[in-house]
Amino acid sequence: MKKLVFSALALCAMTLSSVAQTSISFGGPAYTQNFDALGAPAAAALPADWRLGTTTGVRVVGDFATAATSTTYAAGNNMSSAIATNPAGNYRFNANNNTAESAIGHRLRSGTGTPRTGNAYKHFVNSGAAITSLDIAYDIEKYKQGTHAPGFSMVLFYSTDGVNWTAAGAPFNTVLPADATNNGYPVAPGTSTSVSGTFVLPTSIPNGQDFYLCWSWSGATGTSFGNIQCAGIDNVNINVSGACTTPVDPTSVAAASADSQADLSWVNDACADEVLIVAGTSSISFAPTGDGTAYTANAAYGSGTDLGGGNYVVYKGLGRAFR
Repeated sequence: MKKLVFSALALCAMTLSSVAQTSISFGGPAYTQNFDALGAPAAAALPADWRLGTTTGVRVVGDFATAATSTTYAAGNNMSSAIATNPAGNYRFNANNNTAESAIGHRLRSGTGTPRTGNAYKHFVNSGAAITSLDIAYDIEKYKQGTHAPGFSMVLFYSTDGVNWTAAGAPFNTVLPADATNNGYPVAPGTSTSVSGTFVLPTSIPNGQDFYLCWSWSGATGTSFGNIQCAGIDNVNINVSGACTTPVDPTSVAAASADSQADLSWVNDACADEVLIVAGTSSISFAPTGDGTAYTANAAYGSGTDLGGGNYVVYKGLGRAFR
């Protein structure tokens, strides 16, 4: 088979995307949740597509699919420092003991095999143009103090499968410092920390794609801790702040000859679903159409889709380099 010969070929990299064919109206309603409709039971059903779970590892984000769809325990004013009174697990926290003013969160324990990370998950589906960024805001409400010296952290994570997670970045990594006591608050929550920021996604979320957020609560550092703080999230507000309309062709395209071949590299646009590389023996003026399904790539020049005029498709995908 004849390999792609750099010296004899013109090369062109361009973007294909179904996003370009999708119409979207920006400024749609934000998603909001204050958990106030949980009702009175300690074992309260969570709002749609919310889940709570714990893991025995420290700062370990678990799986959405195996998490619970309801709370297990409830607490409010004067939450006990005794684990026998307020056990470790998934909580519905009631502000000033008012069951119509709630937050969701966890009580953890120190020790192998016990809940040492609490995770609150939310599942979304994108129903519009590919999303590139989210504006996210929420409150972290503390219902029990803790003297554990490094403090405790609430970290926001993101996933497209509910299993593999990426941290949303510094604006969403909140450390609550250690307290002077392990007691609850006479009027809870004792503190409320507002968090907000823009999360620029690692890759765009296409139309119809599921994605997940997880608020993960654990010791800020170390692997062993006691004297644990208890906290929950409340007043969640999520708005799509960036979305794709027309994708842009790859940038920083570079080519170098290597053993009678071409080594190519490039930077993908966040809105690209696929990148198409066309090779030809002269200047290339071809413009792709559709969603890319009509094109077949083959690295052997002349074996991919024939575009006419000596132009052939040699690569199709979302990589960033090709030989």
